[in-house]
Amino acid sequence: MNVEDIFIKDTEPEPKENLDIQIVEKPKRKLTDKQKQALQEGRRKAKAKRDNEKKQKQKELKTSQELKKEQRDLKKKLTKRQQEALEKVQARQNRKKTLDAWDETKSKVLETMPDEGSFITLNNYLDTLTDEDVLNEQKLKYKLAVFAKHLHERKN
Repeated sequence: MNVEDIFIKDTEPEPKENLDIQIVEKPKRKLTDKQKQALQEGRRKAKAKRDNEKKQKQKELKTSQELKKEQRDLKKKLTKRQQEALEKVQARQNRKKTLDAWDETKSKVLETMPDEGSFITLNNYLDTLTDEDVLNEQKLKYKLAVFAKHLHERKN
């Protein structure tokens, strides 16, 4: 026996039984008009459904983009509010600093008064000045000038 005989077989195995099987070709399936209409209707519905889903996704995308825009706007508003709040706090601190500086200046000026009468007169007048007068530098200068003029006329 050769190696070729073992691995290469030229003969086909013989069928065990001779069966007479005839292969019958089936004709192509033909759809009726009703089936064709139903198929077209189904395809139309499927396309409408796909289009609807596509439109829905676009709406969701637009909504998502609008939501992001609203969030950015809200963040800007919050940042603006925070900035305004910070400005208010700074304004309050500046106001307090100005009033404290005024109190110190007032105390220093009152310490320089030569007698009790002029101290009381100046103190009473300075007590009539409001915080708004002190915060508005022009108003303060004007009122102090009026008082100085009044004192000057009183002396003469």
